[in-house]
Amino acid sequence: MLIIDNLDDVSAIKGYLPPASATQHTIITTRNPNVCEIPAEGMEIGVLDPEDAIELLLVRANLRSNIDPEQIQMEASEIVKELGFLALAIEQASAYIREVSRDIFKFLPSYRADRKRHHKRIPKGNWQYSEGVATTWHLSFQQVKENNLRASTLLQLIAFLNPDGILLEFVEAGKDGLSKELEELLEDPDNLYDAVSWRDFR
Repeated sequence: MLIIDNLDDVSAIKGYLPPASATQHTIITTRNPNVCEIPAEGMEIGVLDPEDAIELLLVRANLRSNIDPEQIQMEASEIVKELGFLALAIEQASAYIREVSRDIFKFLPSYRADRKRHHKRIPKGNWQYSEGVATTWHLSFQQVKENNLRASTLLQLIAFLNPDGILLEFVEAGKDGLSKELEELLEDPDNLYDAVSWRDFR
């Protein structure tokens, strides 16, 4: 089995892929949704479902508590919802609970008081990433910006408004109050849908 992680530019593997075979398997991960040139069957991996997100948080937090398990489950549900069911953010939250607070009920007040500090925090121990969540998000945004500047501009606006559930019609209706760059983007359907198609904002 061959695993190629984070392949956003298919030209990087030209000539390196093994021939297709029933006994050989290649797994490729990418953030680029335009994968037509990659000779593989595509599968979109979304965020965790609530049950898996809660389980990940509780297992990785390594909680030992005499508190009612139902209360812990409810608090875990609030935490993963706050983190958008994102695995890396949940992993980092569980590390904070495990290493710092040792109390699941202290996480949300601390997180809401200073999100930046939590996103920059690098867990101790055998953390397999050299950076925190904030750096990972920044690198992802930089990748969007390099591939499609219009998409990054639209992404900034949408992230400012709400993490999800933003309708293009809503943004288009308020275009007069936006920057000239965004106003021009929203007035040009071809450029708008080119920006939207790079990342699924709809």
